[in-house]
Amino acid sequence: GVDILMPHDPKGGGSWIGLTNSSIACLLNHEGKNNSLKSRGKLIVKLLSNQIDIHSIKPMLFEYNSFRLIYLDLISKEYYHCIWDSLDFKINKINDEVNIWLSTTIYSEKEIDLKTNFFLKNYSSNYSSEKLLKFHSDKKNIKNCKDIKTTSITQVSCSNIFSMYHKDLLNNKDYFLKLS
Repeated sequence: GVDILMPHDPKGGGSWIGLTNSSIACLLNHEGKNNSLKSRGKLIVKLLSNQIDIHSIKPMLFEYNSFRLIYLDLISKEYYHCIWDSLDFKINKINDEVNIWLSTTIYSEKEIDLKTNFFLKNYSSNYSSEKLLKFHSDKKNIKNCKDIKTTSITQVSCSNIFSMYHKDLLNNKDYFLKLS
């Protein structure tokens, strides 16, 4: 089998982010269908364990709610930004420049523009994993509303070691894992 690092979603049985020695996948909520009982997080597990390929995923998507997926194939160095809006699946290649993606079900278009512009202005040329973690941990970037609450911060790193840092904000626990 394939060794996968990922936080586990106890409700859905999948995850919103994960990595292996050959790929990284991250799933965000996206506007569209939101009444499926099948967990989108299981797609992350299937992609990372090579049960499905990013190019053959489309036929099964009707079973899932809408999502935005960032998928990085570290072997071929092909990186993808995918959107499933419950009607259409768009897959676009992206480059390896620093970028930020936000959930369209949590942030308004204005908030997305403001956060993206701030992030790219302050982090696109001068960044480190520590600075990126500080950005995501900043109280301005933590949602804590009546209906929406940030429950964790997860960061993957693929420098010398493939690793994952996961901060559980609900239980105030930090986890640092690495692939052997």
